[in-house]
Amino acid sequence: MLDKLFDNLDETLFNAVNSASDQKEQNYYFSCMEELRTKRNHSHTRFRHYLTQNFRALVKSEKQLWKSSIIDLYGIQDFEIEVSINNIVTRTRCAIPGPLLYLLTRLNALLPEARVISSSNPFDPKQIVTAFILAVAPLKFDTSLRLQLLNNFEKVLLETLQTQVELANALLIQKNYCPDIDSESLRHTRFTVPEQVILSSESSTPEPSRKKSEPSLEFTNKDTASQIPAIDKTAVHTTVQTTYPSISKSKLFHLIDFMQRCQLRYPLSLSALQVQPLIEHLLTNSIVRYERHTLSNNDKNIIRLMDNAFRFVYSQELPQPMLLLVLKLQLPLLKVALCDTRFLTNRNHPARQLLNALTTTGINWEQTNSNMLHNGIHFIVERLSSELYGDPRLFQQLATSLINALATQTDKANKLEVRVIESEQGKDKTEHARLLVNQLLADRLQGKKIHPQCKTFLLETWYKILFQQVLKYGENSEKVKNTLLITQHFIHLSSGMMANNTPIFSQLIDPIRERLYDIHTGQKQIDQQLIQLQTAIQQTATEASQGTLAFPIFDQTYQEPTTIVDFLSQKDLENLDTVLFSDLLKQVEQLTPGTWFQFTCPGQPKQLCKLASQLPFSNSLLFTHANGQKAKTVSLEQLASQLYRTEATPVHNAPLLDRALRYATNQLRSEMATQIAY
Repeated sequence: MLDKLFDNLDETLFNAVNSASDQKEQNYYFSCMEELRTKRNHSHTRFRHYLTQNFRALVKSEKQLWKSSIIDLYGIQDFEIEVSINNIVTRTRCAIPGPLLYLLTRLNALLPEARVISSSNPFDPKQIVTAFILAVAPLKFDTSLRLQLLNNFEKVLLETLQTQVELANALLIQKNYCPDIDSESLRHTRFTVPEQVILSSESSTPEPSRKKSEPSLEFTNKDTASQIPAIDKTAVHTTVQTTYPSISKSKLFHLIDFMQRCQLRYPLSLSALQVQPLIEHLLTNSIVRYERHTLSNNDKNIIRLMDNAFRFVYSQELPQPMLLLVLKLQLPLLKVALCDTRFLTNRNHPARQLLNALTTTGINWEQTNSNMLHNGIHFIVERLSSELYGDPRLFQQLATSLINALATQTDKANKLEVRVIESEQGKDKTEHARLLVNQLLADRLQGKKIHPQCKTFLLETWYKILFQQVLKYGENSEKVKNTLLITQHFIHLSSGMMANNTPIFSQLIDPIRERLYDIHTGQKQIDQQLIQLQTAIQQTATEASQGTLAFPIFDQTYQEPTTIVDFLSQKDLENLDTVLFSDLLKQVEQLTPGTWFQFTCPGQPKQLCKLASQLPFSNSLLFTHANGQKAKTVSLEQLASQLYRTEATPVHNAPLLDRALRYATNQLRSEMATQIAY
């Protein structure tokens, strides 16, 4: 499946090289060709692995650990890539809706305990596209090239998937699994009951004309929908549906104002409102018949969009005090969206800026110490939720004041974070120098019989000299190399192992004296130490010549570097998916500062941290809180193991309302495409 795709991309890159405008562009395309050719076999292996994981999860009911972590780490939050993925999935589902639905039903008949749905069906386009994205993620392509790769994959996917789904259906029919199903019999099976669908009376309009009409969905509580039994189509009594005139904007606003006053007077539970079914119920069940209305298609879609957006906001696990404040803005912002369509399309709209600023502060609510800022947020929300929406300048005014306050707080946090990074990098450099000098001395002393006086000098006084030089000049500097050469000669003299090129101690006195001045200021102290060393070396030489050297052998073993074994339990190691862990480790190595993570360690409160820096010497990752203070330092292997156990989860740091509207738009498109397809 991927061979044809990679061959086409390779040919495209080769043609791009020939038509490149300059040498730099040619070199870029050549590097992409080399990247593709060296990693295509690995991508094949990864693609097969993730497809196998999908089927394994279906049979064994295993949890897919990679869906929430790997995709986020590979940067699929890029807007263009995300839109392209959603479009591919939607178009592919709409191209073969019937065969996919038949296969879903037959898989449930084959594996009733698995309760297969679209999101767990290994033949579903979303599953396959996700596996492909993960397979080609290590390819170092830019966004435009990735988009081209996705477009080519879509063509291959539709052709291949259609064939494979038909083969799978034929095989299951041959094994007598639901051989006689059709689209009509599937309408009321328990496998296709969508979330939050209510039973409504069917229209008397004939089937062909009903298919041409514009689709619409009605929502109710999810628990109610899950309890709907299978329905015999012949038992449904058809009634004529009464049509009502569309409600005007002014009356719709009066109705939302009424709901807003009710919400202020009788606070609802802490959850997002489902406004659309509530409004439709109020409009179509008025006591006065001539006052009954319906929503226009445009208003209905906007309300559904805002319902989905706030359902997304509710799912983001904001701190409870902030979540309560944000949900109070659902109805005011709905009126903004109905009155001003720029709210849905313009990221710089004052209302969007305001809510994004509120949620940016709210994510760090527990870590912020500014009571004045919190009081200001309370004031803004209460004012917006109690006043009727009329003038957009109110949002502009409130957004400006909050954004200015937030900018001041962010500036303080950034300055503190810079100081923390500098401090931790200094500690990292110091610790690296300490370990390096210890290792350099231990490597040269290991297994040798050293005079105790000389050993003490090397591990204490001479260690300080080497440590200071490594910190000041670097481990590869000439000064450090010369000092290590003197160290080697001194060890030969103090162990009685004279080599041909080993100078006598009198030739080493001046270089040693010169370096002792770096840590000692007293001439008398230096002379006394040199005399003691000379005496010890003379004693060593005498005993070595007589063959009576009886000094203890130096033996010092340092702790081995940490590995995956140090961070995973025995049970996790036995069930370890090495390909998955290897992927996670590669992703962790490629992380960039600014990535947010939520840590959920057992027995500890959830912790939201930002990757501030990767310490250069230890390759550890420094995390800070939103206020700039240090949170923790972890190794690459430790973070990979936490991702594997889902104790760490990457968090989107894009503005919350922008992400919510993007999610709601894709959800609305998917719902409408599903209605058209079925």
